[in-house]
Amino acid sequence: IIGSCLGTSTVTTYVESASGIVDGGRTGVVALVVGIWFALAVPFAPVISQIPDLATGPILVIVGASMLTTIEGFDWGSSNIEEALPAFITLMLIPLTFNIAYGIIAGTFFWIIIQILLMPVR
Repeated sequence: IIGSCLGTSTVTTYVESASGIVDGGRTGVVALVVGIWFALAVPFAPVISQIPDLATGPILVIVGASMLTTIEGFDWGSSNIEEALPAFITLMLIPLTFNIAYGIIAGTFFWIIIQILLMPVR
């Protein structure tokens, strides 16, 4: 609730928390350490904000490419089209809409539509 009031996307907060839990951060100590590091970084914000957006683009491409390595294990074959198509829609709409939440919403909506359409077949 506090993050939403401060303008943080709840989807982004959830994704960041989930990735921290996967890496072993299940206690509140991790949150405290990260909070301390963020507090120490605040004085550097004016200096960092002077870096132009064009300079950060190549780094974001590298980060995005490294994040894509996790999808190589997904079954993209025609036998799993029921899950592959919504996943593909999600993967495509996140960069095209510049919003993680819109991509996840579209993928979920598309998955629901597929489930409704396949209901008579089952």
